[in-house]
Amino acid sequence: MNMKHVNAGESGEKEKRKRGRKREKNPQKYRYMVRLNEVENKRFLSMYGQSGMKSMSRFMADCVLNNPVKVVTVNKSVWDYVILLSGFLSYSEREW
Repeated sequence: MNMKHVNAGESGEKEKRKRGRKREKNPQKYRYMVRLNEVENKRFLSMYGQSGMKSMSRFMADCVLNNPVKVVTVNKSVWDYVILLSGFLSYSEREW
């Protein structure tokens, strides 16, 4: 970007200097909020202290993104079958 300085007159010899901080190539612009109770907060702070990281936000991102998360999905038809089968087995045990 070639911008001319306002006070350069018609000659336009002076170029306007770019000021301010340079923009990051990969800015971190997404934010999330977490609420903790007292017990969870004490546990979080002790884990943060043990980690030795300087930034709490980097510690949180590391915990969330680098540790595996267990996802449980419930299939209603399978759940109904399991309940029916367990009821059948408990009934058959009483007969013996």
